Amino acid sequence: LKLLKENAVKEGERWEFKSDWPKNEKLRNTICAFANTNGGTIIIGLNYDDDNHVIVGFPGIEGKASDAEKPISVSLDISPRVVPTIELVEVHDNKRIIVIQVDQSLISPHMSSDGKYYIRVGSQNTHLPEPLVEKLYHARWMARENVETYIKSIGYGIDYTLEPHQTII
Repeated sequence: LKLLKENAVKEGERWEFKSDWPKNEKLRNTICAFANTNGGTIIIGLNYDDDNHVIVGFPGIEGKASDAEKPISVSLDISPRVVPTIELVEVHDNKRIIVIQVDQSLISPHMSSDGKYYIRVGSQNTHLPEPLVEKLYHARWMARENVETYIKSIGYGIDYTLEPHQTII
């Protein structure tokens, strides 16, 4: 917050600022883009222009536990699922903002519910070109194979089959 107050952070590849809740698809695509790129932070309740950050809070954020439900419910429509960290922060004068932290994913690419893959380029979410989607899937598969090879090399095995009474939680 100190960096925000000092205007030391600008909206860009790792930061998204909104004065009010964005539409669900915009929030979902931004979460997806951050996960597919280098991670990032969405701050809701902040007016932004190139010269100024004004923490406004807004009536939609009243400090209830349900305020964290929207980003979680929106992220359910991303495959594989992305679980952001959500924090309600009181900044001053009873103004509150919501900070949504999305880590860079180790299992990208993630697809939004519109069937598209997003990455963050500057301050914009953009569609990931198909050849890059294929490369990310290949990298994810290679990482899995490397883990399996290592586990086998130290004398353990991996069994992906489930007995009829087993469940995955």
